[in-house]
Amino acid sequence: CVLTFYSPYRYHETPNAIYLNISKGSHEFMLETILHELLYLVFEKELIDKSALERKDKIDKVFIELWGDIFPDYHAQVANN
Repeated sequence: CVLTFYSPYRYHETPNAIYLNISKGSHEFMLETILHELLYLVFEKELIDKSALERKDKIDKVFIELWGDIFPDYHAQVANN
């Protein structure tokens, strides 16, 4: 995980890099974001042929299934969960 002050909130690069702007958001948001981006790396091969909307939907569903009780305020990026 690369911590920075000069980027968007977060993004990932395959095969194994997560970038997080630590000047934005709370500690809880940062942990939530790292886990969210990590799921993109874990499911990269499964999601490669999916649309952006399908990828986000899958990641949000898995995040809520795994960590929804820990992050009850997590808001899915896709409305049709």
